[in-house]
Amino acid sequence: MDTTSVTTVSLAIILYSLVSARLRQSVITAPIVFVSFGLLVGNAGYRMLEFRLEHDAIHLLAELTLIVVLFTDASRIDLKLFCREHDLPVRLLTIGLPLCILMGTIAAWLLFPGFGFWQAAVLAAIVAPTDAALAHAVVTNKLAPTRIRQAISVESGLNDGICLPLFLIFLCGARVAEHLETTSYWVQFAAMQIGIGPLVGICVGYIGGKLIERSAIHKWIRTAGTISVAGFRWMG
Repeated sequence: MDTTSVTTVSLAIILYSLVSARLRQSVITAPIVFVSFGLLVGNAGYRMLEFRLEHDAIHLLAELTLIVVLFTDASRIDLKLFCREHDLPVRLLTIGLPLCILMGTIAAWLLFPGFGFWQAAVLAAIVAPTDAALAHAVVTNKLAPTRIRQAISVESGLNDGICLPLFLIFLCGARVAEHLETTSYWVQFAAMQIGIGPLVGICVGYIGGKLIERSAIHKWIRTAGTISVAGFRWMG
């Protein structure tokens, strides 16, 4: 990105921040604003922003964004409330989400004749895990029952992490079907992503949470209000 692109993006973020509280009371959400902004000033609009998707920096930024989104969504979940009101989120994640992926796969297969089964499944796995930001007006509406709002928040916080392994499996299937790499290569890749990746994440999260817990107990860490890590809270 050049200076003009950085300035344009920064200005958009500042302008949105200035009216974010007002927009929070409406049906206009941050994804709607920034997607519309991207279409307006990007390659499809006035071409004020020039991105090269094949650049390594774009791939690194996308990976870091995914990590932050998955972590922040999961860290917002109230585990105590989830344990009490777990029936709806469990149904959404174990019944609703798989059915959504299945129906999305069938729809993509019918709408895009050039897609094979695996390509349609990849598209469905991308579209299925919706974010609560798109339903912000419902999640924050006090007229809606707390049980319903919590169920939507929990489902949106966990569906990305559940769909990511499925996405990788479907992607491996698509690559093998196109004979781009050997089957053994993609089996090994899927095993590393689905097995080693979560294991490393669990270890890092557990050790990091324990370190923050000890620092908070001994007042070695400076806090502003309540610290929440992995659903546990410590008062500063």
